[in-house]
Order: sequence, then C-alpha cells, then structure tokens
Amino acid sequence: MTRKYGVSVDDETGGRIEQYRIREDPETGDQDIVGRSKAVRELVNIGLAVTDVIEDSDDISLDHGKPREAFARQAVLNELRRGSEE
Repeated sequence: MTRKYGVSVDDETGGRIEQYRIREDPETGDQDIVGRSKAVRELVNIGLAVTDVIEDSDDISLDHGKPREAFARQAVLNELRRGSEE
C-alpha cells in the first residue's frame, strides 16, 4: 500500500528540492529532471537512514532538527575528505 504525505516547506527548502531534481550524467554531462515525488522520496529516505544511525548509536545523543542536520553534514564532509586523501 502506498501512502501519500502532504508536507509544506518554506521557499528555501522548496528551492533546494527543485535543485536536487536536476540530475547530471557524470560521463556525458547530460541533464535530466526527475519528478518531485522521486526527489522528495530519496531525500526522506536519506534523512531516515541518518536518523536511524544516530538513534542506534549509544555514543551520540542529539536533539532533532538543527543539531542532527549539523552532525550529519559534518560526518559526510569528514568522510568525503577522508576518501579524497586515500
């Protein structure tokens, strides 16, 4: 069964979602635009995966919202830096 969840977002978040819809093929440079539902679904799944990791960790205790966003952003940046150093 598929359930639909209506959400409201501010203009900044809406703009970020619109930008996320634009996909570029790394080999050809061709751009494609995916549907809003697909883009939002992917973003929600990423957010839920991060939330699961944070909540499953005994070492991390973060409030919902901005603290979790900041932590996730920094963790991804750290991992990207580590990957580029190898």
